[in-house]
Amino acid sequence: MVESSSDRYPPTGFGAWDCGLPPYQSFRAEDFGPAIRAAIDDMVLELNSMEDDLANPDMDLTWSNVMDRIEFIDDPLGRLWNVLFFLCGVVDTPILRTTMADLQAEVLTVQSRRNQSAEICRAMEALRASAEWPHYSVEQQVLFL
Repeated sequence: MVESSSDRYPPTGFGAWDCGLPPYQSFRAEDFGPAIRAAIDDMVLELNSMEDDLANPDMDLTWSNVMDRIEFIDDPLGRLWNVLFFLCGVVDTPILRTTMADLQAEVLTVQSRRNQSAEICRAMEALRASAEWPHYSVEQQVLFL
């Protein structure tokens, strides 16, 4: 995997919270733009790396190196975008509205690219056709519907 550029996130903890609720008290409206742009850049780098890896016909496709990796690629941008969307509905400041309007096309473009990746689709089809498929939990199999 490509090393993350988390040093580009503002020092408010945007890219640093692990689980649970984000640290809303430390977020500043003006930090969302740079943080989301950095998350988009990271997602593109990680996506490119994953697609390159999946293009290798000798790659061993497992749940971990396909599905878990997708989650790690999607999560940072998804978290930031969802927090921005939530805050726009709660505090709705001009800075937040402008940031959302300015970045919406970029976010949708990179998310659509990930969702429509031919390499990822082929890898997921291979997982579904694999001998391991019956051993996946119902929750794992539902992700393929």
